[in-house]
Amino acid sequence: LDLKGYGLIWGFSIVAHIAHLVVSQLREMEHLNTLFNGMDRDGSGTLSWDEFKESFAEEQMRKRWHLLDFQPDDCKELFNLLD
Repeated sequence: LDLKGYGLIWGFSIVAHIAHLVVSQLREMEHLNTLFNGMDRDGSGTLSWDEFKESFAEEQMRKRWHLLDFQPDDCKELFNLLD
């Protein structure tokens, strides 16, 4: 309870919410990093068009792309957006 009216409970709620958002974004970025590292076949740290395109041919990677709402037909457009 905030008996003295300092807004401490409300302030704590805001900080907790912001922390939750930051952690969620970090998890999302880690997921994307894992996804892209899995596509980088030659370990160069960059993705060629061939590496990117081939990721859609693999069942596991296709499922991951599908979870992100991307279909194989979208791969060229997506690559151009990311490049």
